[in-house]
Amino acid sequence: MCVIILVEDEKFVPDAEILRKCQEDSGEGVGIGWYQDNVPHFKKGMKGPDEAMKFIVDQKIPLPYVLHFRKATVSNAMEYLTHPFRISKEGLNDLEGSAPEGLLFHNGTFMQWKRYALQLAL
Repeated sequence: MCVIILVEDEKFVPDAEILRKCQEDSGEGVGIGWYQDNVPHFKKGMKGPDEAMKFIVDQKIPLPYVLHFRKATVSNAMEYLTHPFRISKEGLNDLEGSAPEGLLFHNGTFMQWKRYALQLAL
């Protein structure tokens, strides 16, 4: 299954060992979600923890943020299937951007995601 980490406190930022373990267990892509100016933002499809942490540091991503390590269960490893997903009718396959409607992270297979995401977006 996927691994989802909520990072809320500077004292509890996962170290390289934890992130590498997440990658070993669920290594089909990494995504991150965070707030900037009270709007959810995201980047996904990153190849591993090094790329994700470099992005966090380089872009000065503020706390709190959510990291998601994908483990493909039903489909192949595809960048656009890394979480988070934008809750919107538009841009469902975008790899980065803002999501005023919100973001969705989940663990496991969510077969009816599109139906629920579109209902939430209405």
